[in-house]
Amino acid sequence: MGSQQLLLYILGVVIILIVMATMVFLFREYEISSNKDAILIDLHTVVADIDQYCMRPATMGGGDGSYDGYTIPSRLSSNDNGTYAIAILAAPNKGLSHSNGLAKGFYKHRGQLNIIGTSKNGFGTVTLTLDDSASVSKLTFTGKFH
Repeated sequence: MGSQQLLLYILGVVIILIVMATMVFLFREYEISSNKDAILIDLHTVVADIDQYCMRPATMGGGDGSYDGYTIPSRLSSNDNGTYAIAILAAPNKGLSHSNGLAKGFYKHRGQLNIIGTSKNGFGTVTLTLDDSASVSKLTFTGKFH
């Protein structure tokens, strides 16, 4: 009877270890997914701010229909989820420029830009491409966000 009890104890321990390993894996996947979703929400908040800036007349501190001069406000540039920056997708023959804001006069019209969210947990990046009509045209994921 003693060897059967020992075998049952070992079997119970093995089952508990398998369940615990599965729970740790699922929790990690949930953490990655939650961070990705939070970054997407933050990026859409930045897009809404950019859209408001573009609609605002230049006399009221806006872009008067373009992305010219937009800078991500400090309240939106970093939080517990990640950090956010803008990569300017230049018009043909103008190259690519990375910054937290757009240089005045870079575009005469809206053009395209990327907003990049980088996870503070080291999971990867989410890049949102905004087209000339201020619509999201592409989402790109790197790292564990794939």
